Amino acid sequence: MSGPPGDLVARLRALPGMSLLLPALDGLAPAHLVGGAVRDLLRGERSVDLDLCTEH
Repeated sequence: MSGPPGDLVARLRALPGMSLLLPALDGLAPAHLVGGAVRDLLRGERSVDLDLCTEH
């Protein structure tokens, strides 16, 4: 991966559906992006699904 970490955040926010998902998660237990979506973002590839894990 090249570029500043902010680029990764921008790519994450640009994914389809994020404009709905991120506000829905606001105020809930912390959620973490895991799995293949992380790999795809780091590679600059498009991910077909998102895997999230939450803290309890």
